[in-house]
Amino acid sequence: MKITRAVSVLLTGLVVAGCSAGEPDGQGAGQEPPTVKNLTVRTGADIRLPLDSYRLTAEQINQFAKASELLAADCMKRYGFTWEVYGGDVAAVKDAPRRSATG
Repeated sequence: MKITRAVSVLLTGLVVAGCSAGEPDGQGAGQEPPTVKNLTVRTGADIRLPLDSYRLTAEQINQFAKASELLAADCMKRYGFTWEVYGGDVAAVKDAPRRSATG
C-alpha cells in the first residue's frame, strides 16, 4: 500500500512539473507570434507559404524522374521487356497532361 501511494505521489509530481514547464522566463505563453507589417504583394509569386521551402527544384524533379525511369527499366528488363528511359526535361512538361485536358 505504501508503494502504491509513493508511486502515485511521484507520478503526480512529475505530471505537475511537466505541465508547468514552458518558455524560459514565462515568455511566449498566450502571446501571438510576430507578424510582418506593410508587406506588399504584387503578384502570386510574391506570396511565400510555409511549405514552399520543401518543394523540389527543377533539377531535383529531373533527378527523381530519371531515377524512377532507371528503376522501371531495370524492373521491366527482369521480365523480358524493354523500357526506354526518357532523358528530357521532366520539370518543363510535368503539367502537360493537365493543361491539355483543361484546355
